[in-house]
Amino acid sequence: MNEISTSELIKRFQRLAGRLESKHAVLLQLALVRGRRWSYLAGRMPAPGLSPVSERVKLGPGLGLVVYGLDELRPVERLQVLKAIGDSFAPEAGRAVDR
Repeated sequence: MNEISTSELIKRFQRLAGRLESKHAVLLQLALVRGRRWSYLAGRMPAPGLSPVSERVKLGPGLGLVVYGLDELRPVERLQVLKAIGDSFAPEAGRAVDR
């Protein structure tokens, strides 16, 4: 099975988070997913005033994003954010995370 290193994922995540957080009022956190448990891996903590509502986006086996602020975006912006996430992490859909 192909594996990708955690450090490479974090670098890719940081580029994506910087781009999306500056363009849209969202905050992203990278998480390792083991069954029902989502464990924080990287990203900033939500600031006061940001919507406390979060959505989980499963990226593939063992990997996901927690996105804050999607609920406050217009539908077209929401789709832009979700498309950017999918485009950035599409190669990981079938790869395991090497921790």
